[in-house]
Amino acid sequence: APWTLTVAAGAASSMYAAWLRFWHAELAGGMTVGSLAYGILVFAASFWVAALARRLFVERVLSKTPMDESTRATFSSIAGYIIIIIGFITGLNIAGSSLSNLALLAGAVTVGIGFGLQNVINNFVSSLLIHFSRSIRIGDYIEVGGTRGTVQEIGLRNTMVRNDDGVTVLIPNGSFVTANIINWTSPQRRIRLHVPVSIPRSADLAAISDILIQTARKHPSIVSNPPPAVELRSVAGDRLNLELLAWTDKPPAMAATVGELNLAVDEVLQQAIPKPPNGH
Repeated sequence: APWTLTVAAGAASSMYAAWLRFWHAELAGGMTVGSLAYGILVFAASFWVAALARRLFVERVLSKTPMDESTRATFSSIAGYIIIIIGFITGLNIAGSSLSNLALLAGAVTVGIGFGLQNVINNFVSSLLIHFSRSIRIGDYIEVGGTRGTVQEIGLRNTMVRNDDGVTVLIPNGSFVTANIINWTSPQRRIRLHVPVSIPRSADLAAISDILIQTARKHPSIVSNPPPAVELRSVAGDRLNLELLAWTDKPPAMAATVGELNLAVDEVLQQAIPKPPNGH
């Protein structure tokens, strides 16, 4: 038994010595494996600290100011970025890297970008552009890449959008820089709706136009200024193709509003235009 314990102690001692040699092994730029590991750990922890600090900053400081939600998100994000940058610099310092070794770091970053960090960096930089340009804000009703919905949160990599079906969609921030974005929540918060209408050529165009305008005015989501209007788009055979134009100040409900206008228009036209004797 003593011999067995001696062998086990010797093996453990050898393993520990090997671990110490590996931990203190020198890398390029005066760093060691251990210092590099500590530096990476500090940098990774800065993301967790940044998320916690952002939440506390909003709850205990910004919530007591007259700022709107989007402005609060901007300032909290800036605070998070500062913490991450401090964590990055601290991690470099702990790792033993100096400014003279930035060329080596740049080379490593270049290799990392080649392995997929390009999108991560792109989305991170894009989030900064979004916050400072304020092209979109929390609560805005937007359309990007076929997704239409309300902005719920603007994160470091993704923007959270709740679409018309109630589904949360994560959109990479880079999309807001490279793609065409429609922000339905304009400063005036008014957009024009288009409702196509087809009537017989024999119908009284002036009377039908007045009926359509009155129908639009009765809808609670349609504003009076600019007023609704009817335009003749084309004449096809025995049909007149019209378009009812009406403005709303409720962009998120525009699809529902158009649907309701279609039903209302169909109902009034059935009463205003008598059916031919053959029923067609």
